[in-house]
Amino acid sequence: MRLSQRQEYHRSSLLGTSYLAIMTAVAAMFGINVISYNRDRGVRIESGYLLRVGSLASRSLLIHYLDNYPLLSSKRLDYLDWRTAHYLLCSKAYRTEIGTSQLIELKNSMNSKRTKFDWSHLNDAQD
Repeated sequence: MRLSQRQEYHRSSLLGTSYLAIMTAVAAMFGINVISYNRDRGVRIESGYLLRVGSLASRSLLIHYLDNYPLLSSKRLDYLDWRTAHYLLCSKAYRTEIGTSQLIELKNSMNSKRTKFDWSHLNDAQD
């Protein structure tokens, strides 16, 4: 799982315009590093920060966090699929034909490829 954010906010605030302090705090919480990147968008160069949660320890911390402070958008549905994939990896079930098929199915139903939506988690958020 990853989180990306542009490097500079377009207006000045009490924290300045850089997102580095916030991204560094989030990275420290999960024991990971902040990665700077520049991406050529044709007419401009986009500069940003990237956080990648990849190790078992950092994935476990993220799961604990997002289970306690859930996302409320369709990103919640992506997270739940990602969490299922995490457990398949931890249990080594992905090594079976069925487990591999499950991983592929999960991957092919996330983000822009999602066709099934269930908004029942929003009802729970109102309680």
